[in-house]
Amino acid sequence: MKRSAVALLHFALIALASAALFPLVWLVASSIDRATPARHYIATFHRPGFTTWFVNSIFIASATTVLTILVSSLGGFALAKYRFRGRRVVMGLMLATMLLPAHLLLPGMFDLVARLGLADTYAAVIVPGALSLFATLLYARSMRSVSDDELDAARLDGAREWRLWWDVALPSSAPTTAAVLLMTFLGSWNGFIWPQLVLQSESKHTLPIGLANLSALPGQFGDLGLLLASTALAILPAAALFFATQRGFISGLSRTI
Repeated sequence: MKRSAVALLHFALIALASAALFPLVWLVASSIDRATPARHYIATFHRPGFTTWFVNSIFIASATTVLTILVSSLGGFALAKYRFRGRRVVMGLMLATMLLPAHLLLPGMFDLVARLGLADTYAAVIVPGALSLFATLLYARSMRSVSDDELDAARLDGAREWRLWWDVALPSSAPTTAAVLLMTFLGSWNGFIWPQLVLQSESKHTLPIGLANLSALPGQFGDLGLLLASTALAILPAAALFFATQRGFISGLSRTI
């Protein structure tokens, strides 16, 4: 490739990156008070409810991510390394279910949660969020590369099936775990519609719900700078996790797609 073409490609990439980063730069710049730069950020943590929403989001996103990794890796291991009747039918149904718009399932999910007595509980958000068909299929594709000879050798040494999953299959799928971790955490952290439906108590609200309420009622917040500062703080955990796991995320997707 000629140098001019390479330079043009780099220029285009820089321009696209700058355009993508501009809203974030504007958000941070607008949230900083000229007289006292940290005033809006300090006031945000003193605003009633913000710290509670932040902790709720951390807890729900973390619990959902851990459960998703455990449940999906178990399901993926079973699909990849066990032969049973109806295996292909199960995988076909999983793929077909993924084609359904998620919003079509909300009424049935809400009715089920209400019948189980889980409405207005953290479990109503965590448990449905931990059942990811996409993550299960990612693990299934990744764990196909685990050697059957290695598993048989571990069985001869007395290892049970749980140990095969935990000590052999799961460590070999570390890149997939990184990809599932990032996607699940971001999805749970940004979740709005389902948490808003099942979490009626304000003390159990997450950051997206709290910030949406504040933006809808600006008079209660009092200052646009505070709203922008709270939004910038809400981005930090997701951004930090992305930069910490981006290599594993890209590697995990490239291995399974």
